[in-house]
Amino acid sequence: MPRTTETHVRSEACTAARLFDRRDALLALLAVASSGADVVSFLHLQQVLTSAMTGNTALLGLALGQGRFLDAFYSGFALLAYVLGVALAARVLPLDPRRALARALWVEAAFLAVFLGVYLWRGFPQQGGWLVCMIGCASVAMGMQSVAARQIGREGIPTVVFTSTLTSIVLAMACPSRAQDPLARVQAMRQLWVFGIYLLGAVAAGGLLLMAPALAVGMPLAAVLLGMALAHRMSDFQRPAR
Repeated sequence: MPRTTETHVRSEACTAARLFDRRDALLALLAVASSGADVVSFLHLQQVLTSAMTGNTALLGLALGQGRFLDAFYSGFALLAYVLGVALAARVLPLDPRRALARALWVEAAFLAVFLGVYLWRGFPQQGGWLVCMIGCASVAMGMQSVAARQIGREGIPTVVFTSTLTSIVLAMACPSRAQDPLARVQAMRQLWVFGIYLLGAVAAGGLLLMAPALAVGMPLAAVLLGMALAHRMSDFQRPAR
């Protein structure tokens, strides 16, 4: 490739990478879904986290260490349900690769609809099968979302786990070589965008739980439904993950 052409291609790539498009908006909506599910489950479903499995594993270990075996069961069940969601997404996505993202979001929305439906019928159950049902539905949905987000075409930008994302953001800002790389800066900006939206979603869910709990419980479903509508309008929403 001639040098001028190569330079032009790189310039075009950098320009395209700087543009925030509908894929970034879709990632933001999914981040809202996961933050809402985490806040609701932690505050009202026996302090279980349904998307942050690192923290949930720590809570599982803590409960086991202190002999709180019922709490350990809830955390362990959330972990298993999340794994089931990932496995289910792995089975669903290859069925129709051209509509992989839309199919995964539909299934996720179905689980979140059951999550909301149980709350509207039973409130926040403190024990028993309905509590297990709510924890399971939210965790399966978040497991599916973790896989579905990879179909959006934004490599390295998750919507359910942000510890490694925060590390990447700081490295991009603090490491001189990365700070001078335009693509690395854009990637860090996108990661910071989704991380910030997750935080704002948690703030919104916390406030809604005080004023209108049903809206807080329905927030993950609403965000996913909006994401589905947006995905159907995206010309490249069917791009497979790398």
